Amino acid sequence: MIKRLVVAATGVVCLASLSFANLVSNPGFEEPISPNNWTEWGSISVETWFDPPEGSHAVYALGGWADNHVCGEGICQYTAPSTIQQGMEYLLTASIFRDDGWSATKQFLELDFFSSANQLLASYTNPLCSLPRDTWVLRGISATAPANSSYAMVTFDVTGAGTCGSLGADDFNLTAVPEPAGVFAFCALGIGCIATRRMIRNWRPYPVEPSSRPRIRIRLLRRGLRRMTPVELYRIV
Repeated sequence: MIKRLVVAATGVVCLASLSFANLVSNPGFEEPISPNNWTEWGSISVETWFDPPEGSHAVYALGGWADNHVCGEGICQYTAPSTIQQGMEYLLTASIFRDDGWSATKQFLELDFFSSANQLLASYTNPLCSLPRDTWVLRGISATAPANSSYAMVTFDVTGAGTCGSLGADDFNLTAVPEPAGVFAFCALGIGCIATRRMIRNWRPYPVEPSSRPRIRIRLLRRGLRRMTPVELYRIV
């Protein structure tokens, strides 16, 4: 019975993790850009420069030095229909690299929410200001999906690139942010079940009549778990 309870708790935690999976396809550009994942425009190129943080590839907006440079470059991706829940908070993150000498009139990450009728409901932007040079840094946007949200769009965009350098982006992640109370409940359930299993495994009954042992066992477990702090429960696992 206890083993089944532990397995059930583990399943609940796993389901919770799956519910908050990354909604971005090909987030690290390890696969070719295609209509199945990203849409690109302007002088955008997938390269292996500057030791990307995820895998070996990243996408780069190129400066005017690039052959056949087109001013105004970027990529975007729509999530699948019905992947966004209204009222849920979402976090978009990406690793950004500013090459030495890079400049642009405008550069930003953007997160847009749409209804099932393809109506733009809300738009949130990170202007990617004050980026350090020659190092990968994490930038993001946190926003709550408005009513009637059905899907989202992630955008990396550059306007007015200078003649030198490049601006890289890698490891895009768009995930739902679970409520703190929900996370604690899942963790408490899993930890509590494991703790209960270990307490039963190490428990030694008092010399009493067989018929009363289960009742004493339950009483001892309840008393022990009730007195333990969350930190102590964690240390049992």
